Amino acid sequence: MSLEDESCYSCPHDHIVNGAMDGFFCADERGGDRFETRHLRKDGSLIDVEVQVTIQQMGGKWRFLGYVHDISQRNAEKAALIRARDEAERANQSKSKFLSRMSHELRTPLNAVLGFGELLESDRDEPLSETQRDNVEEILQAGRHLLKMIDEVLDVSRLEAGQFEIHLEAVDIAPIIERAVGQLQPVANRRDITIENEVNTAPRVQADHTRVEQVLVNLLSNAVTYTGDGGTVRLLCSVVNGDRLHISLAVSDSEIQPETLEGLFQIFGHVDSTYAGSGVGLALSKSLIETDYAEERA
Repeated sequence: MSLEDESCYSCPHDHIVNGAMDGFFCADERGGDRFETRHLRKDGSLIDVEVQVTIQQMGGKWRFLGYVHDISQRNAEKAALIRARDEAERANQSKSKFLSRMSHELRTPLNAVLGFGELLESDRDEPLSETQRDNVEEILQAGRHLLKMIDEVLDVSRLEAGQFEIHLEAVDIAPIIERAVGQLQPVANRRDITIENEVNTAPRVQADHTRVEQVLVNLLSNAVTYTGDGGTVRLLCSVVNGDRLHISLAVSDSEIQPETLEGLFQIFGHVDSTYAGSGVGLALSKSLIETDYAEERA
């Protein structure tokens, strides 16, 4: 039996085994060994095997006992998983670059639309009629909504590319929650939805002030959106594990079915087409919450 490309993986010696006997020498030193190698079949094909060698006393003599196991399928599956992982990483990087580039390309003409819209709205020499003003306001609202969506897509692409910057500092959570509630209160009032903020006081935490408010506004906005008219949204806060602050939202009369809840946190995900929104905010919020900022804290 001929041997090629043998490697003694569990051997303490850092070397490439030149033959099966070297594996036995390692076993002789340690009383046993396990290594992977490649054997050449009679038909000329190679087979990956795992060899386990032990030394035992039999009939008054010390003998080597070897067990050979075919690992060709295991190695092939491992190689396939590595290839799939590498391809997924390349695809993800390409997607992130595409999203980032397209977002930047969209921002330039959109800023022009918003800029000229604001000029028309504020023109005192030739003021707009009431109808024209209403139309311009619709253009500006749609443009600002699209700009927010572009910013969120850029944030998602930065997160996936590992280029997202977080600035940690001591943050008071209660005032941030109050501001987030204030932003969503007019929307809730139009549908007779009550927002109950039960977070009167909360300990200071290490967090990024801007991102915390961004996440809270996204969560509250969606909570109000998916709560039935006349319903209630409650904000609760508690300390868990002694060093983490847990903020939760509870809604009454939710119009979301449990089986569709997970889809809300996928990028461009919606429960159904009847709800307006970019489909990016909750996905971004989920990524921000789940990202490990251990290095930044250090």
